[in-house]
Amino acid sequence: MPASPTKLLRTAFSIRALSSQYISRVFIKTEMTLKSKQVITGSRLMRSRSSDNLPTSQSQVNIQMMSHTLT
Repeated sequence: MPASPTKLLRTAFSIRALSSQYISRVFIKTEMTLKSKQVITGSRLMRSRSSDNLPTSQSQVNIQMMSHTLT
């Protein structure tokens, strides 16, 4: 069932509740889930590389994006 990228995007964005912001949130949530499973199933726990034991800027962005999905 071949479809051009243009047709696929036009069809997807004609869905009322689907927006680029929603797609971005779902993408980040999926990435976070996959990374957390990788950390859990990995042989050792991955930690933040911050020298003061503070979250990295990327983890802060991930937390902020996750909190936006919960509101």
